[in-house]
Amino acid sequence: VLSRRRRRAMEEPLISPPKPGFGAVLRHIGPVGFLSFGGTQANLALFHHILVEQLKWVPESVFAELLGIVQSLPGPSAVQLLLTSVTIATGSVLCGLLAILLFMGPAAVVMAVAGVALGSTKKSLASFQEYMGPVEASVGCAATVLVAVGGWNLGKKLAKDRFTKVVWGFACIATFTTATMPLVNAILILVSLLGGGMAALVVYRDELTKPVEVAEVPSVGISKSGGMILLSISWPVLLLVTVLDTMGQTPPLITMIAPYLRVGCLVFGGGPVVIPLLLLQLSASGAIDAHEFALGFGLVQMLPGAMYNLAAFCGALTGGIQGACLCWAVMVTPGVLMALGALPYWQVVRTEPRIQRVLTGVNAGAAGLMGAAVLLLWRDVVDVSTIRVGITVALAVLREVLGLKAYWVVALGLMIGAVISGAEETL
Repeated sequence: VLSRRRRRAMEEPLISPPKPGFGAVLRHIGPVGFLSFGGTQANLALFHHILVEQLKWVPESVFAELLGIVQSLPGPSAVQLLLTSVTIATGSVLCGLLAILLFMGPAAVVMAVAGVALGSTKKSLASFQEYMGPVEASVGCAATVLVAVGGWNLGKKLAKDRFTKVVWGFACIATFTTATMPLVNAILILVSLLGGGMAALVVYRDELTKPVEVAEVPSVGISKSGGMILLSISWPVLLLVTVLDTMGQTPPLITMIAPYLRVGCLVFGGGPVVIPLLLLQLSASGAIDAHEFALGFGLVQMLPGAMYNLAAFCGALTGGIQGACLCWAVMVTPGVLMALGALPYWQVVRTEPRIQRVLTGVNAGAAGLMGAAVLLLWRDVVDVSTIRVGITVALAVLREVLGLKAYWVVALGLMIGAVISGAEETL
């Protein structure tokens, strides 16, 4: 005979685990701002490891869908992916915003302080960059390992049949071979994602009426009308600022923020496209010269976080701390608003059978982009010396044998680079 307590426990409905909140975001995302070295693709792999594999906050299919969406929007794709993933996992936009502040904040502060102090530190910044070369190289090797593992896992789950493997291969080869042509690369990214989605409608035409199971996602409290406002609000602001910037006697504030707003609204493809466009915009306005920009570019590459943190450095050169905060916010905000604005539409259409078939092709293309990132990192970071190849293989073996988390892989890369740098200094 069952006891009354046991019988009552069996009769009670199962309670789903509580959603993560601010405390969980602080605890798990906080370290990311100090360890997210290696650029956009390494950050995407790090987020996949933390949010999908380790914490299981976001299902694999949802992560891939969000990756496809942010790759199709202007703005920093790693920041947008973290924002949307955490927002979906927690059901709170505020938690998503907290996550991107934790991710970008530490490096943004360093960049702002460096920009303010540039007048007296040009020489020391240059020597610091030279000293940190081995550290940057070792961290790049660690980033390659993380991207390779993330890309392999994503590819296995999203490119299962002949069609999705073809889409994966096209996206990987097309974006890798055009990596030195930012405009062509950005266009091919869109072609890979949208073309894969459209082709899926033809390939899976016999299955368009069959219902498809999708992972449930909670509401984030943004209506479709609110989403439309978030998606479109940056464009009239850009038009107004552009008009004011072309008029005589433009207010200094408008002159300062105009280049950053244009970059924030118009850049597809993330960091590789941001650099040339921001340099051209700032050089044309006479805000900073190429030498100062190069120092900032060198520094941001050695720091964790997003390439968009370069705006804090450039803004600090012309407007101090206030300029750093304003220019950083102006360049990041459009992409953040558009990513949040896309969520309510994505949540509605993703349950439709036709859209699900489209997402099958889009997701395979997104996985192919991760494959291209592995090839790029191997070519540019690893395959330049036998020492780097050895470091990369060693880190990969340690990760697989010991089951190291992503943080420890990056930390080991930092330590190896510091040891090599110290040895070179001694010699």
